Amino acid sequence: MADREPAVARCPGLSADDILARDDPPVPQRLRRDSWEDLGTAPIAAHRYTSREFFLAEKERMWPRVWQFAARDEEFPEPGDLVVYENLGKTVLLVRQPDRTVKAFWNVCLHRGRKLRTAAGHATHLQCPFHGFTWHLDGRLKHIPCRWDFAHLDDDAMALPQVRCDHWAGYWFVNWDGQAPPLHEYLAPLPELFAPWQQERNFTAV
Repeated sequence: MADREPAVARCPGLSADDILARDDPPVPQRLRRDSWEDLGTAPIAAHRYTSREFFLAEKERMWPRVWQFAARDEEFPEPGDLVVYENLGKTVLLVRQPDRTVKAFWNVCLHRGRKLRTAAGHATHLQCPFHGFTWHLDGRLKHIPCRWDFAHLDDDAMALPQVRCDHWAGYWFVNWDGQAPPLHEYLAPLPELFAPWQQERNFTAV
């Protein structure tokens, strides 16, 4: 019996590359790179989508380690503007600084653990609505009510813990454990592939 050629798991007929080759002007070569890989046709076990154990494994081993998209520039354009990003029970504040850079903090009061903010908005400082502990926009401690009761607290140690954040083309990302590769390295090759669409000129509209 003659050897059979290996099956190709693709729809017969025109390929996407065949269609792109007909375009005029030509489609940039970077958009025609083929990274397709035959991974077979075996079904994926349903427990990948329903198993609590698998979910907990993702929660522990995946989400803290990746860059997560948290906000767009236009959601908090001015100094003092802030947004709240939440996922899997964790909550992060992204705060536009006076110099228009962005800092991200765990959205947790260091006194009793209440959320500092529950919604996006504008602020001149970050104040816990429970007991009034207050921080500057850059995370430095500003005020503790009844300070005489907290002589044991050191101001520097009470600075809000920062969360790693970075920016690409108007998108802000956060990384919980601080160990992910640099954002542009993590996103590669998408920044190059998306360059013709000038993502930095896009905006979120309601």
